[in-house]
Amino acid sequence: MNAGKVFRIGLDGKVTIVADVASRPFGLGFLPDGDLLVASTTQRLILKFGAETPAVHADMAAFASGYLRDLAVARDGSAYVTSFDAHASGSDCLASARILLAMADGNIRSVADNIAHPNGLAIPTVSRRPASR
Repeated sequence: MNAGKVFRIGLDGKVTIVADVASRPFGLGFLPDGDLLVASTTQRLILKFGAETPAVHADMAAFASGYLRDLAVARDGSAYVTSFDAHASGSDCLASARILLAMADGNIRSVADNIAHPNGLAIPTVSRRPASR
């Protein structure tokens, strides 16, 4: 995070830089096509790294207070990211904490507001096991 880079370590131990992020990368996720999404902490951007030049996937600045943090990507390509103002105190601290959604169609909205410090994201999946006989 502090190096401003995302690294990949191969099974052979070789370290490769897969993303340079000027503003402390935090949450990582993958789109259905395999492109990497990275939450750029203080820029309040979700950046996309794929076969081409890195690009802004979603600008969360109008919705996020403080830093972007954890990120999770759903099967449809929607990206959830936590936002929290670590410098706020009192009721402002909770008022700033939210979970934002950058939908695959480009729309952005808050899906949870005024929550205690959001830490970690998971998207449950439904197992489609055959019914027992």
